[in-house]
Amino acid sequence: MQFCNLSLSEVFTLDRTRRVLRYNQRYPEYLEAYQKAREEGTREVYHTRVMIVGQYGVGKTSLKKRLLDEGFTKDYNSTDGIQVDPSACYIDISNSVIWKTKAKGFTLKEDTDNPQDVYDSEVAKKLLHAVKDRTSGKHVRDSSTGATCTIPPDRIPDTIKSKFFSLEDGKNQEEKQLKLSFWDFGGQHVFYTTHQTFLTDRAIYLLVVDLTKDLDEKVDTIRQSRRGPKPDSAAPEKVKDYLDYWLNSIHTHAGKSSPETQSLSPPVIIVGTHKDAVTDQYIDDYFHKIVNSLHDKVYFHHVHKTYIAVDNKSDDDHELNKLKETIVQLAEGQRFWGQEVPIKWLLLEKNLRGLKTKSQDREPVHFLKFEDVKAIGFKERMDEASVVACLQFYHSVGDMIFFNEIDLRNLVILDPQWLIDVFKSIITVPEFHRDSRGRNIFGSIVWEKLDKDGVLQEEFIETVWKKLYADISIHSDVMIELMQRFDLICPFENNQECNQGKRLFFVPCLLPKPEPGDFIRDKPLVGGTLFYKFTFLPKGLFHRLVAKICLKNIWPLYGAVFFDYARFEVGDGCCVLTLLAEDNHLELKIHQTLEERTDRGDNLMGIKIREEIEVILMTTIKNYCPNVDPEISVRCICPNVEEEKRTLVPISEKDINRGHKQCKSHHHSIKLDQYKLWYSTAHTAETKSANTKSGEKTTKQNRGKSAAGSSDPEGSNLEDTDSGENIDDEHIHVHTATAEFFEKWSKDEEIYTNASMPRGRCLIINNYAFEPKMRNRDGTEHDVKRLKQLFERFEYTVVVKNDLTAGKIRETLTEESSRDHADSFVLVILSHGTVDAVYGVDKEKVPYKEIYNFFNGENCKKLAGKPKIIIIQACQGKKKDSGVVTDGEEDENDDNVDVSSIASFKSLDLSDDSTAHTDDEEEDSPGDTSPIMADFFIASATTQDYVSWRVTDSGTWFIRALVKIFRKHAGTKDILRMSTMINKLVATKTTRSGKKQMPTFNNQLTKTFYFFPGHGCKE
Repeated sequence: MQFCNLSLSEVFTLDRTRRVLRYNQRYPEYLEAYQKAREEGTREVYHTRVMIVGQYGVGKTSLKKRLLDEGFTKDYNSTDGIQVDPSACYIDISNSVIWKTKAKGFTLKEDTDNPQDVYDSEVAKKLLHAVKDRTSGKHVRDSSTGATCTIPPDRIPDTIKSKFFSLEDGKNQEEKQLKLSFWDFGGQHVFYTTHQTFLTDRAIYLLVVDLTKDLDEKVDTIRQSRRGPKPDSAAPEKVKDYLDYWLNSIHTHAGKSSPETQSLSPPVIIVGTHKDAVTDQYIDDYFHKIVNSLHDKVYFHHVHKTYIAVDNKSDDDHELNKLKETIVQLAEGQRFWGQEVPIKWLLLEKNLRGLKTKSQDREPVHFLKFEDVKAIGFKERMDEASVVACLQFYHSVGDMIFFNEIDLRNLVILDPQWLIDVFKSIITVPEFHRDSRGRNIFGSIVWEKLDKDGVLQEEFIETVWKKLYADISIHSDVMIELMQRFDLICPFENNQECNQGKRLFFVPCLLPKPEPGDFIRDKPLVGGTLFYKFTFLPKGLFHRLVAKICLKNIWPLYGAVFFDYARFEVGDGCCVLTLLAEDNHLELKIHQTLEERTDRGDNLMGIKIREEIEVILMTTIKNYCPNVDPEISVRCICPNVEEEKRTLVPISEKDINRGHKQCKSHHHSIKLDQYKLWYSTAHTAETKSANTKSGEKTTKQNRGKSAAGSSDPEGSNLEDTDSGENIDDEHIHVHTATAEFFEKWSKDEEIYTNASMPRGRCLIINNYAFEPKMRNRDGTEHDVKRLKQLFERFEYTVVVKNDLTAGKIRETLTEESSRDHADSFVLVILSHGTVDAVYGVDKEKVPYKEIYNFFNGENCKKLAGKPKIIIIQACQGKKKDSGVVTDGEEDENDDNVDVSSIASFKSLDLSDDSTAHTDDEEEDSPGDTSPIMADFFIASATTQDYVSWRVTDSGTWFIRALVKIFRKHAGTKDILRMSTMINKLVATKTTRSGKKQMPTFNNQLTKTFYFFPGHGCKE
């Protein structure tokens, strides 16, 4: 039944005298439209943060006060940390100069809105749109399909009916209003490692500079200590260095590119203060100098073309209005402008906002346990996934703090300013760390270690919080995890000096710079110095690298940790590894401290160090600063070149094997023999050369292609030196489990049964030939061959399906889910992909979630309680590079994921069941049943938004690594331990241009899973 030509009166009859909406029973679809609006209705949100950043003392706070009509105050305290004003003002878009601020007596709209009234208005809008839409038959389900409506016509609330009539009459048309919240970032360098955590692309940045300070003028930066102010030697040196630091930080931590224009988001407006002290010509020249210093930088297109000079003391500065107009103009152009969020989220946010406001009978609530927030959400008919998505949205706009991570999700911070103040109580050494009699809470030794060495005891943190913030002392574990998440503290390894198991931390912002005597200069180097060259090196990245080395006890510390320098004992205590973060590069050196060494083993030591560093470095970059892209480099030693002019030259493993690399700056060839100890292939070149020649010959015969047609692995050393994994061998050798191992573990109750012969089915879907605008996946045949041999040796029945459309993929999976299955099941998909989806050869998507659901406990009863291993080799993004073919599609019309979009906030929801259940609900079901999505182990080649790498004559990095680890270790290790080994192996690989890859594993197994190769019993 179609309703394309229905008029409003045909669906609803309006008694305008009694203002009653009478529903026409012949059209139940519109009652369903009401129900859908009630459950799924959304509201457009116009909300932007204004982030004010810049050097200390340039007038950031005064500028904020001017924008908010608070006037100018000569005497005020400088911003300490970050000051957050979450609801500073509203602006009618039709008049962007008039800002409705508290200082002008405006009551902010969000403070007067009744949340239920907002809800009713939005439902009425959605209902009106459904009624008036002349193609509503396409959007509203026909009742003949069997859909039922659970809302009786007379149950539509009168408030919604009333709003419906007003909207239908053209009344109550709301004007778009922009809400601005202001974040004033303190200029003290001591807080800079904290600031980066709050940088977001959902903002407009004002980068403030004092026009009276020359760009080359040196800045004397101080920080507070227990004994008073002291120089901060870790801070940027000049005015222009601060501009460079902030623009690099914004680009690194929040930058996103726009495919339509050259601009980058978020936008940055450069604002000069103290214009009353200089001339107009001086201002023009000053801004021109800034442009000249920035135009060749990677972040330049963040900077808005209009530079604005203001006088914070003036009450009638016209440039201030120009700044206001520019802010609104930029806000309207952002991708999150008018973002739709579910109406229910507004109700939950209103409830939470009310709690953090002080009332007559209650103190403000600064945080809640997640379970309490979830209970509030349930009252608004929200399930847990919707509550999480809502919290993540309001985290993104800066209204609250919530991390959906295992150790952090237990607390929801309702007031970001309160959290900042709590953190500040630890790192700023304030006077209230003394007791009422003027004595220190702790002895002088504890204070000296914090003030001088940047070392902090866990007991100190707990005692300060207990004294100042008693309500959070019982949640100190979570708060300490938050401090680590915000880079405020980093844990050392377990230390014997700690009392009662309490931990030691170092505080990055309080770490001292090394003195000349702290550097190791008089000990010989083992091999050459290796560099990781960055466009911009965030100091927080160095601190995280050091912290993870300490936390994992990879190597013991050698002495103290400094702000940009750390030392570790390596080589059984015979050598010292030094890490130095300097001038946008990370330097690695190995010094020999023992003069006579009986067993050198330098090559193995160098390989292990480099691989460990790269695994930690690349995984940290992915999570912390994804826009950073380091290059492995060496320092040129070209003759007749002064020390300060020697450049860093990028190298690859292929260069190491060749033994030289050209320095293009000085036109000289650099010998690389001293760097060979860092790489394994440099010492196995002859063996691998013979294997490679044999392999190339066979490949050419099999594929009928010339050498020019194959792609270069660009520095990857993934090739296995074990002859059992030559890519063109007819048989892959698998290391089997011993009889003792199988007998011991195969019948253990905590381990999955996986002994049937065959073990089960292994379905491989291999897509090679795609429609135009997508490359064929050359090299995938090597992956198929390896996988087929591997799982046949694991005793699986292997079935390969080639070149399936999206529809055929669904048909194949439907058929597979209805089959009889033995002890376990393996599904492998090799294809092009995008975010959380793979492509059929017809370029249609099949979402990951849909793939998983074919085999969940509800849709595939025969696999309930049995392990299901799903392996997906496909890109999840579109970054491309020359030389190595990426496993993604070719055109530019792929879907991108926006981290601030509603969909991206939802955690991986593998269930179709959206019914909300409270924790106290129980069902009379047998105790041995399993959750619908239990017993899955999902392996993806790469992380969200990133490519995976494929070499046309040898296959993909991920599958090669997976087969290598599985065949060597499946006889002794479970699948979870092997996944970590695969991560490590893939993370060490690098393309010629320095590109990397990191697989993703999602473990939903409820027991330990072994393949038990070489053992089993016939059915």
